[in-house]
Amino acid sequence: MTLDPLDPRTAARAPQAEPAQPAARWLLVSPDDEVGRRLAARLGMTLGMTPGMTLGTAPENPPGGSRFVSGTAAALLSPGDGERAWDAVVYRPPRWSGFPGQPDLADATAFFGAFAQAYGGSGGGGRDDRWPRLVLVSSAAAVSPSHHHPGWAAESERPQGRNPIARSWLELEALAAASLRGPAAAGRRASAELIVLRPAAVAAADGEDVLCSVLRGRVARVPAGFDPTVQLLSPDDLAGAVEHALRRGAGKPGIYHVAPAGAMPLRAALRMAGARRLPLGVLPGGGRLDYLRHSSTVSGDKIERELGFTPRASSAAAVLAELAPPGDQRDRRDHRDRSDQRDRRGREEATAAPGLAEVPQFDPYGQDKLYIAAYGRTLFRFLHDA
Repeated sequence: MTLDPLDPRTAARAPQAEPAQPAARWLLVSPDDEVGRRLAARLGMTLGMTPGMTLGTAPENPPGGSRFVSGTAAALLSPGDGERAWDAVVYRPPRWSGFPGQPDLADATAFFGAFAQAYGGSGGGGRDDRWPRLVLVSSAAAVSPSHHHPGWAAESERPQGRNPIARSWLELEALAAASLRGPAAAGRRASAELIVLRPAAVAAADGEDVLCSVLRGRVARVPAGFDPTVQLLSPDDLAGAVEHALRRGAGKPGIYHVAPAGAMPLRAALRMAGARRLPLGVLPGGGRLDYLRHSSTVSGDKIERELGFTPRASSAAAVLAELAPPGDQRDRRDHRDRSDQRDRRGREEATAAPGLAEVPQFDPYGQDKLYIAAYGRTLFRFLHDA
């Protein structure tokens, strides 16, 4: 039987298209530095974020749009007239003035207080009366470095140590969790999901992590007699981890380490970054010394297993692309683009593109694979034959 398309009964039997879901709205609050701009570019490319917005009166923005602000934009946490509440808020705290290795806890306290205030009352405007998901970009420096550290620590491990830098990052995470349990949050039917990302030291031209600040200088003052295994994360990999937390983090709160695809020795990183190593017996403390003496590597297994994120760049590739001198790195952008096209295994085994320096390869504990192979051909063979 042929159905008449103009017959009302035909229309009743035709499958009805599902109503279109409104576009997700994301708010990125981050310092306006290299990493913050890279985050905005990555999220803007995939999630429709408008980068470059500054603090002040909330500008006109189409419904469903996302925003990037460089500060504690308390006014933007509450939706404006005719706007839906944010589906997720990403907070990357600024660094403490004078102590760049530590977060600015005063700024964080103000932000978390504004967040709880904006969504603490009943009927705060969120879809289905829900809180937005809160993604906190903390640091793997929260894992205190010490000679007790076994390496490749999981999120559940708490290595011994009283490093002040580690304590400050742990306090930041505690502030975030407490803001969701405070009196302002008691009126809501469901509290926000908190995802804490702990990235390894991020390799950036203006990076303020302890390791990055050492690599950025022309002369690196380091303690004599130590060569710890370190991890350096590409800013693009950090942006990818944030995107996975936004897209796949629903119902999966918790702490996630964000590690690069491999580690390397500190001395090798200094050579690749063009920093002259100056070993000294006595160095100023403040917690920085521990990160230059002891390994504090973290494992990225959990975020790969639960959120599906795998890093694209190794520590060596991140240093070459972001911190190497211009004469050695040749073309940073081209190197990053080519690295993004390789899978994890291929990137570890393949050499760099023609015209670029070869990316050194290291085993999981930072040992040079060529060095190990040389020992295998000489000393190890001799010991075996003897």
